[in-house]
Amino acid sequence: MNSTIVRFRNSFRSIVSSRRGANLVEYMILVGAVALVSLAAAKTFQTQVKDQMEKEGQGVASIPTQ
Repeated sequence: MNSTIVRFRNSFRSIVSSRRGANLVEYMILVGAVALVSLAAAKTFQTQVKDQMEKEGQGVASIPTQ
């Protein structure tokens, strides 16, 4: 088990120390930040979006069919 942790740590260090790895880490941080902002927006506007979806659904349901 301990050797697995050491291998993971060494792999992580080699990824972070290289420029390619640094780009990967920056990308991961950016994706995480976008995810957090998206979750915050979804939580903030949850009620408004639900109400609008219900309103539009009722409008579609009231369209007469042939």
